[in-house]
Amino acid sequence: MNINDKKSLNILYIAGSAPIHDYKWINALTANENINGFLLKNRETEKTFFDYGKLRKTTITKKKICSFSITRFWKTIYSVLLINQVIKKHKIDIVHIMYAEPHALWIPFINSKRVKILITTHGTDILQTIPGFSKRKDPLGKLVFKIYKKAFRKAGKITCTSEKQAENVRKHLNKACKPEIIRSGIIIPLEYKKERSIKEPYFLFPRTMRELSNHELAVESIKLLSKDIIKEHKMVFIDSDSRNSAYVEKIKAMSKEIPDADFIFLPSLDPDEFLSLIKHASVVIITNISDGSPVTAMESMYLKKPLILPPLDYDKQLFDENVNFFDEWKSASVAGKIEEVLKEPKNKQDKRLETSYGKVLEFGNFEKEMNKMYNIYAHCFIK
Repeated sequence: MNINDKKSLNILYIAGSAPIHDYKWINALTANENINGFLLKNRETEKTFFDYGKLRKTTITKKKICSFSITRFWKTIYSVLLINQVIKKHKIDIVHIMYAEPHALWIPFINSKRVKILITTHGTDILQTIPGFSKRKDPLGKLVFKIYKKAFRKAGKITCTSEKQAENVRKHLNKACKPEIIRSGIIIPLEYKKERSIKEPYFLFPRTMRELSNHELAVESIKLLSKDIIKEHKMVFIDSDSRNSAYVEKIKAMSKEIPDADFIFLPSLDPDEFLSLIKHASVVIITNISDGSPVTAMESMYLKKPLILPPLDYDKQLFDENVNFFDEWKSASVAGKIEEVLKEPKNKQDKRLETSYGKVLEFGNFEKEMNKMYNIYAHCFIK
């Protein structure tokens, strides 16, 4: 059933910890004339958020929630009251949690008689952070995990960006649920109008500056590359203006231990500049310790660039044997894979890149994925 057959829907989005993805999804979903968007932000992390003011058709509430806290219960009570007030005031039909951790914790306290509840997981939230609470022995950790379980059982619908995430939801939180796969995807055709000029050739390490990106492994692997490869290729990292300045300085200090290597640390880039970096890279290398269905990887595949990923449980429909994976969490494994990619015969590599390009067209089309979400919105009102 298509959402256009239904009445106008009021959707409340609670901003997650991946603002650029939230922005992209919310902008696409509210482009439908039958959807009115409302956004609640977190007052304590607002400075870390993308400029949501650029959203085309979404009302941003003036009041903001606080971070969920059991110990600072008065702030949690304030936020629960605010969420339910917004639901009542704007006649909200659906509350959409865009990133499960931590905002799924609000769900048990939402007046569900008034609204339908939808949770979307994106990767690290359900692959690492939430399951981590199940292993904690302290009373606070156990209580938080209990609230998460209650949230996932109360939600009317759960979507995940990969099958592995769906498995984790069933394993840890709700055995009976059947999450639907809605991938992040990329906008096709993928185009850019601005170039970021860096002299080629170079290796691109495209993930942000935070511990999850595991850039330590990347730098350690560069140490093991042959002198010729190091001399011929620049090493490009982004997000040097990250708020995680201590981590940035750590990676820069490690890079200085390789005096023959030319490291370039770029600030956060606009989408056009970022895509141009991918387009001209010799190899795109990701070393994350946890991941969902990375948009950066799909963009690299669409632009037919050699891509190296870590040994994680990625979506096999998208990231199959035509993508390069290093085998172990060791610098020698990463360095070996880089050298293997550089030595691969061009005709063989081109064939694999073309296959990966086709996978993105089939399984990573953002517009198609958002159409699936439209239909989920409509289905919420089918009895």
